[in-house]
Order: sequence, then C-alpha cells, then structure tokens
Amino acid sequence: MARLILEAVAADTLAAAGNREPTSIALAVSDENGTPITDVDIADIRVDAMVVGVGGVPVRIATVVPGRLPGTYIAQVVPLREETWKPGGHVFAVAVAHRSRRGLTLTRIVLA
Repeated sequence: MARLILEAVAADTLAAAGNREPTSIALAVSDENGTPITDVDIADIRVDAMVVGVGGVPVRIATVVPGRLPGTYIAQVVPLREETWKPGGHVFAVAVAHRSRRGLTLTRIVLA
C-alpha cells in the first residue's frame, strides 16, 4: 500500500461555541513523490474529533470542494445530529484513503 502525504489546517471560520455552523479544514494531498492528487472526493476523507471541548461533539463532513491549487481541498465539518460546538480545543484526525494509498494527519481549532 502506497503512502499519501497529507497536511491539514483547521479554521473556525463560522463555527463558535453553541452554534452548528461549519468549521473549515484545508487539506493538501500529494503522493510519496510530492505530486498533487487532484481527484479526491468526500468518500475518500474521514474526520474524527479525537479531543474536544467539555461535553464533546461528534462531527461529519458536510462538503468537500477543490481548492485553487492542484491537490488542495476544503472540507466543511459540522456537528452531528442536533449537537452544537463546545468551547475549548478540538483536535481532529483527518484520514484520506484514495485508491490503494493512505494518509493521516492531525489538526486543531480552539472555539470560544
């Protein structure tokens, strides 16, 4: 199984403690040689809220859109069901499984 190089940075664009608005996770995906992977879709990406604010909040990916540069994407993540964002730090594990390649990284946001 080949390796993907995956980088992720989360930003609390609209998300805030007490709301259900999305947070954005910017992704860069390339192969082991650094060549951008340009055909990743929502089915290839998993996000897990590993460490969350008091009370916790499971999440789901609402959308994934390509970025302006090859191999970049923006994933919008929202709380599951009727949950709302909790205040404090949130650490997300982000995994991409694309064809026979896999990549994994971590990113975090802090919500007030």
